[in-house]
Amino acid sequence: MLVELQPKNAGSGGEGVDTIDSKVAEFMSRVNDEANLDQNKINVEDIRGKLTDETMGPYQNVFIQECEKINKLIEAIVKSLYEVDLANKGELTMSEQMETLMESIFLNKVPASWVRFSFMSTRSLNSWLDNIKARLE
Repeated sequence: MLVELQPKNAGSGGEGVDTIDSKVAEFMSRVNDEANLDQNKINVEDIRGKLTDETMGPYQNVFIQECEKINKLIEAIVKSLYEVDLANKGELTMSEQMETLMESIFLNKVPASWVRFSFMSTRSLNSWLDNIKARLE
């Protein structure tokens, strides 16, 4: 609760205080530079092509479903962060969903708009992103 009460704007705190914009920019750079989510999408068709009728079983079906699910999650993350970036540049109107997303990133929580595409987790946002990177590897 105390973190939620902290000032989120640049003009409301002293030097060295993280603003909502700086936290979002930092997370965007982690997603784009460190995790490379957009480039690390799983090629599901390639995996399906390597599986034959003899090797296709329930475990392989679940694996393919998980790959498809993580690809949808990556698409949702990349698209929403791109829209926030455009809004911050003034090229797109800031919506309530974007503001909610930015506040979740500031509070180090997984945004609700991503949870519906994601696996169950009680991790903080940064730990959650590390977990996605590990799953992709």
